[in-house]
Amino acid sequence: MPEPRFLVVRLGSLGDIVHTFPAVAGLRESFPEAEIVWLTHPRWKALVESSELATDVWETETRSYQSLREIIGRIRKAHFTTAIDYQGLWKSSALPFFGGVSRRIGFSSQTVREFGVP
Repeated sequence: MPEPRFLVVRLGSLGDIVHTFPAVAGLRESFPEAEIVWLTHPRWKALVESSELATDVWETETRSYQSLREIIGRIRKAHFTTAIDYQGLWKSSALPFFGGVSRRIGFSSQTVREFGVP
């Protein structure tokens, strides 16, 4: 069975990124040969890279339509087996959804933290 290919989505902020490190470290420990790509905001790319937990670090600017379009296309081409959304927001969950990742973990409309969501 081939190793899984994970897309980790945690776009920002500093504290949230740092608090996600142990979870991704556990993922790496459980799947040492797996590809783990971390998707984050450009501001946090260097921090995520310095953790050395991810195979690769991708960035997207969520306020730029062009950036979102490009990252969704990139996600589609990568054929991830699983996306793990540590952000828990509509914007973070939409990226793997529109990127065609069939197994998505971490987002639920019952626990979404954004205002105005039913």
